[in-house]
Amino acid sequence: MNLRALAAFAAVTLCASASGAEATTYKFAVLGDMGNTVNATAVAKLVATNLGPSDIVMLVGDDCYNSAPSFATQVGSRYGVFRQSGRLYSALGNHEVSDACGGGSYAKNYFSYFARPGNGRYYTFRDGPVQFFVANSEEVTDGNGKTSKQAAWMRAQIAASTAPWKICVFHRSAYSSGSEHGSTTYMQWGWENWGIDGCFAGHDHDYERVVVNPAAKGGQGVSFWTCGLGGDDYRPFRSTPVAGSRARYTGGYGACFVTADAKTLKVEFKTTAGKIMDTMILTK
Repeated sequence: MNLRALAAFAAVTLCASASGAEATTYKFAVLGDMGNTVNATAVAKLVATNLGPSDIVMLVGDDCYNSAPSFATQVGSRYGVFRQSGRLYSALGNHEVSDACGGGSYAKNYFSYFARPGNGRYYTFRDGPVQFFVANSEEVTDGNGKTSKQAAWMRAQIAASTAPWKICVFHRSAYSSGSEHGSTTYMQWGWENWGIDGCFAGHDHDYERVVVNPAAKGGQGVSFWTCGLGGDDYRPFRSTPVAGSRARYTGGYGACFVTADAKTLKVEFKTTAGKIMDTMILTK
């Protein structure tokens, strides 16, 4: 067991399961597209307020924008405490690659800031009942389409996982009604057929939950969440939402909060005002 897992087990929260037995509950936050704004600071405060000392933060990319301040300043001023305790993870976003804050040379500042498992460009790790599969929608070496080397590696890792919950994470949303970008079809790898329970992304600056293959998972389907209201300017939706869109929100800022044990996974989108705009509960 790694140090991160040991720390998590040392600070567990106990709750009663349906059978009356005790189960370990884990919590994490998901957000992206932060920007160096007062709204990004407000979201960071929301995250810090809602997470405990062993909970993790998963960034879905576009962690920094423009040339200044530096990547370490933009991210570290808000989420540095999570990095220092080994609780901050991220998927690579396009702005880390294109903007000077990312350091050029294929986002060298991003890669030097985060300690990531495996090759670091895409990776997997487990936290309690959840296995994360962090893909790279900006990958150039091993490709980022459904027939790529990256996709083949990810599919094999998903098949090998024994975690109760399998969650994929990447920057460019595979299914989105966002007006700026919309669905990124090259990230539609067939995740819903690989044993994944849900996926988190950003890129479009809004919140949306799209259910793909609604007959799967005992009729629960496989949800794809866009959690792109981390602080940069929010954007409107298209007039016609994509098929399977079940919940949409824009006009403010916030983050997705996930609570999971071996039998239940709950996802809530909460605004900086503390209002829960959407809730999805999955059960085994």
